[in-house]
Amino acid sequence: MPETPIGRPPAFRIPITYTDAEVKAYQRVVLDRQILDATSQGWGYWLPLIAMGGVVALCGGLVGVTTGLVSEKEGSFLAVLVFAGFYTGAAAQLWLSKRFSAKAAQVQRRAFLVRVGEASMLLTDRGIFMRSSTARGFYAISEFERVTQTDELVLLWLRGARPPIAIPIRLLSRSQHERLLSLFNDTARAQA
Repeated sequence: MPETPIGRPPAFRIPITYTDAEVKAYQRVVLDRQILDATSQGWGYWLPLIAMGGVVALCGGLVGVTTGLVSEKEGSFLAVLVFAGFYTGAAAQLWLSKRFSAKAAQVQRRAFLVRVGEASMLLTDRGIFMRSSTARGFYAISEFERVTQTDELVLLWLRGARPPIAIPIRLLSRSQHERLLSLFNDTARAQA
Protein backbone atom coordinates (compact mmCIF):
# COMPACT_ATOMS: atom_id res chain seq x y z
CA MET A 1 0.00 0.00 0.00
CA PRO A 2 1.39 3.43 -0.92
CA GLU A 3 2.80 5.95 1.48
CA THR A 4 1.27 9.42 1.83
CA PRO A 5 3.49 12.20 0.38
CA ILE A 6 4.74 14.97 2.68
CA GLY A 7 2.34 17.91 3.01
CA ARG A 8 -0.81 15.86 2.57
CA PRO A 9 -3.04 14.65 5.40
CA PRO A 10 -1.70 11.38 6.78
CA ALA A 11 -3.17 8.13 5.52
CA PHE A 12 -4.56 5.79 8.12
CA ARG A 13 -5.07 2.07 8.19
CA ILE A 14 -8.24 0.47 9.55
CA PRO A 15 -8.14 -3.24 10.40
CA ILE A 16 -11.67 -4.38 9.56
CA THR A 17 -13.68 -6.79 11.65
CA TYR A 18 -17.46 -7.03 11.68
CA THR A 19 -19.80 -8.21 14.38
CA ASP A 20 -22.90 -10.19 13.46
CA ALA A 21 -25.05 -7.14 14.29
CA GLU A 22 -22.99 -4.96 11.93
CA VAL A 23 -23.32 -7.48 9.10
CA LYS A 24 -27.10 -7.62 9.70
CA ALA A 25 -27.27 -3.81 9.60
CA TYR A 26 -25.28 -3.82 6.33
CA GLN A 27 -27.59 -6.45 4.81
CA ARG A 28 -30.64 -4.35 5.79
CA VAL A 29 -29.18 -1.27 4.09
CA VAL A 30 -28.33 -3.20 0.91
CA LEU A 31 -31.78 -4.88 0.84
CA ASP A 32 -33.55 -1.55 1.38
CA ARG A 33 -31.59 -0.07 -1.54
CA GLN A 34 -32.47 -3.03 -3.77
CA ILE A 35 -36.17 -2.72 -2.87
CA LEU A 36 -36.08 1.03 -3.49
CA ASP A 37 -34.41 0.50 -6.87
CA ALA A 38 -36.92 -2.21 -7.83
CA THR A 39 -40.01 -0.25 -6.77
CA SER A 40 -38.81 2.97 -8.38
CA GLN A 41 -38.75 1.15 -11.73
CA GLY A 42 -42.50 0.54 -11.81
CA TRP A 43 -45.65 -0.02 -9.82
CA GLY A 44 -44.08 -1.98 -7.02
CA TYR A 45 -45.22 -5.37 -5.82
CA TRP A 46 -48.83 -4.92 -4.69
CA LEU A 47 -50.56 -3.11 -7.55
CA PRO A 48 -49.94 -5.86 -10.15
CA LEU A 49 -50.85 -8.48 -7.55
CA ILE A 50 -54.19 -6.77 -6.82
CA ALA A 51 -54.91 -6.47 -10.54
CA MET A 52 -54.08 -10.15 -11.09
CA GLY A 53 -56.30 -11.13 -8.13
CA GLY A 54 -59.19 -9.18 -9.63
CA VAL A 55 -58.77 -10.88 -13.00
CA VAL A 56 -58.54 -14.34 -11.40
CA ALA A 57 -61.63 -13.63 -9.25
CA LEU A 58 -63.68 -12.44 -12.23
CA CYS A 59 -62.62 -15.46 -14.30
CA GLY A 60 -63.42 -17.81 -11.40
CA GLY A 61 -66.89 -16.31 -10.94
CA LEU A 62 -67.54 -16.38 -14.69
CA VAL A 63 -66.44 -20.01 -15.02
CA GLY A 64 -68.61 -20.97 -12.02
CA VAL A 65 -71.70 -19.33 -13.55
CA THR A 66 -71.17 -20.58 -17.13
CA THR A 67 -70.56 -24.18 -16.03
CA GLY A 68 -73.64 -24.14 -13.81
CA LEU A 69 -71.63 -24.68 -10.63
CA VAL A 70 -73.35 -21.67 -9.05
CA SER A 71 -76.31 -19.49 -9.96
CA GLU A 72 -75.86 -15.96 -11.31
CA LYS A 73 -76.70 -14.52 -7.89
CA GLU A 74 -73.98 -16.63 -6.27
CA GLY A 75 -71.38 -15.78 -8.97
CA SER A 76 -70.20 -12.69 -7.11
CA PHE A 77 -69.87 -14.70 -3.89
CA LEU A 78 -67.75 -17.27 -5.75
CA ALA A 79 -65.60 -14.44 -7.17
CA VAL A 80 -64.98 -13.17 -3.62
CA LEU A 81 -64.00 -16.69 -2.51
CA VAL A 82 -61.64 -17.06 -5.48
CA PHE A 83 -60.17 -13.62 -4.69
CA ALA A 84 -59.61 -14.66 -1.03
CA GLY A 85 -58.07 -17.97 -2.13
CA PHE A 86 -55.76 -16.19 -4.54
CA TYR A 87 -54.50 -13.87 -1.78
CA THR A 88 -54.14 -16.72 0.69
CA GLY A 89 -51.80 -18.38 -1.79
CA ALA A 90 -49.93 -15.13 -2.44
CA ALA A 91 -49.54 -14.48 1.30
CA ALA A 92 -48.30 -18.04 1.86
CA GLN A 93 -45.70 -17.55 -0.86
CA LEU A 94 -44.61 -14.26 0.68
CA TRP A 95 -44.40 -15.78 4.17
CA LEU A 96 -42.39 -18.77 2.93
CA SER A 97 -40.04 -16.59 0.89
CA LYS A 98 -39.35 -14.42 3.95
CA ARG A 99 -38.61 -17.52 5.98
CA PHE A 100 -36.21 -18.92 3.37
CA SER A 101 -34.68 -15.48 2.80
CA ALA A 102 -33.85 -15.24 6.50
CA LYS A 103 -32.02 -18.56 6.33
CA ALA A 104 -30.20 -17.49 3.17
CA ALA A 105 -29.21 -14.19 4.80
CA GLN A 106 -27.73 -16.08 7.73
CA VAL A 107 -25.64 -18.22 5.37
CA GLN A 108 -24.54 -15.08 3.50
CA ARG A 109 -23.52 -13.42 6.79
CA ARG A 110 -21.30 -16.37 7.70
CA ALA A 111 -19.75 -16.42 4.21
CA PHE A 112 -19.18 -12.65 4.34
CA LEU A 113 -17.42 -12.90 7.72
CA VAL A 114 -15.13 -15.63 6.36
CA ARG A 115 -14.44 -13.70 3.14
CA VAL A 116 -13.43 -10.48 4.91
CA GLY A 117 -11.29 -12.28 7.48
CA GLU A 118 -8.15 -10.28 8.24
CA ALA A 119 -9.35 -7.39 6.06
CA SER A 120 -7.96 -3.89 6.22
CA MET A 121 -8.37 -0.53 4.52
CA LEU A 122 -5.88 2.23 3.97
CA LEU A 123 -7.53 5.61 3.54
CA THR A 124 -5.49 8.20 1.64
CA ASP A 125 -6.46 11.48 0.06
CA ARG A 126 -6.56 9.65 -3.32
CA GLY A 127 -8.92 6.87 -2.23
CA ILE A 128 -9.21 3.61 -0.35
CA PHE A 129 -6.92 0.64 -0.73
CA MET A 130 -8.61 -2.55 0.46
CA ARG A 131 -7.10 -5.90 1.28
CA SER A 132 -8.68 -9.12 2.56
CA SER A 133 -7.67 -12.76 2.65
CA THR A 134 -9.28 -13.24 -0.79
CA ALA A 135 -8.91 -9.92 -2.68
CA ARG A 136 -7.19 -6.58 -3.05
CA GLY A 137 -8.58 -3.43 -4.59
CA PHE A 138 -8.48 0.33 -4.89
CA TYR A 139 -11.37 2.80 -5.03
CA ALA A 140 -10.53 6.35 -6.10
CA ILE A 141 -12.27 9.14 -4.22
CA SER A 142 -14.10 10.06 -7.44
CA GLU A 143 -15.84 6.64 -7.45
CA PHE A 144 -17.85 7.55 -4.35
CA GLU A 145 -21.06 9.54 -4.63
CA ARG A 146 -21.83 10.06 -0.93
CA VAL A 147 -21.21 8.96 2.63
CA THR A 148 -23.95 8.10 5.13
CA GLN A 149 -23.97 6.76 8.64
CA THR A 150 -26.12 4.33 10.59
CA ASP A 151 -25.82 3.59 14.31
CA GLU A 152 -23.08 1.05 13.69
CA LEU A 153 -21.59 1.80 10.27
CA VAL A 154 -20.16 4.50 8.04
CA LEU A 155 -21.36 3.65 4.52
CA LEU A 156 -19.36 4.82 1.51
CA TRP A 157 -21.72 4.72 -1.48
CA LEU A 158 -20.15 3.92 -4.82
CA ARG A 159 -21.49 5.36 -8.07
CA GLY A 160 -23.93 3.15 -9.96
CA ALA A 161 -25.84 0.28 -8.46
CA ARG A 162 -22.91 -1.17 -6.52
CA PRO A 163 -23.31 -1.92 -2.81
CA PRO A 164 -21.67 0.49 -0.36
CA ILE A 165 -18.44 -0.11 1.52
CA ALA A 166 -19.16 -0.44 5.23
CA ILE A 167 -16.77 0.64 7.97
CA PRO A 168 -17.74 -0.11 11.58
CA ILE A 169 -17.75 3.12 13.60
CA ARG A 170 -16.34 1.34 16.65
CA LEU A 171 -13.04 0.81 14.76
CA LEU A 172 -12.49 4.52 14.12
CA SER A 173 -10.96 7.05 16.46
CA ARG A 174 -12.78 10.36 16.64
CA SER A 175 -10.22 12.07 14.37
CA GLN A 176 -10.35 9.21 11.83
CA HIS A 177 -14.16 9.34 11.82
CA GLU A 178 -14.16 13.11 11.24
CA ARG A 179 -11.48 12.84 8.52
CA LEU A 180 -13.41 10.10 6.74
CA LEU A 181 -16.65 12.08 6.75
CA SER A 182 -14.97 15.34 5.72
CA LEU A 183 -12.96 13.75 2.91
CA PHE A 184 -16.00 12.26 1.23
CA ASN A 185 -18.27 15.23 1.95
CA ASP A 186 -15.67 17.58 0.42
CA THR A 187 -15.46 15.32 -2.64
CA ALA A 188 -19.25 15.23 -3.02
CA ARG A 189 -19.41 19.05 -2.79
CA ALA A 190 -16.61 19.45 -5.36
CA GLN A 191 -18.41 17.17 -7.83
CA ALA A 192 -21.83 18.78 -7.37
